[in-house]
Amino acid sequence: MSLKMFHLLFITASVALASGFGIWAVSTDGWKYIVTGVASFLCAGGLVIYEVAFLRKCRQIGLD
Repeated sequence: MSLKMFHLLFITASVALASGFGIWAVSTDGWKYIVTGVASFLCAGGLVIYEVAFLRKCRQIGLD
């Protein structure tokens, strides 16, 4: 497995983990959990943006 593929797998797993935690936190009672869930969704969104930027950069420098 190449370093690029490991990086993509790790970031994808991180997005899934952050999203799953966000779903759990939002479904739990309490405003602290809701705030934490929203923050987790924002982190997952940031990771998706990072992953897209990483793929573009890899294509730009020729790491297909």
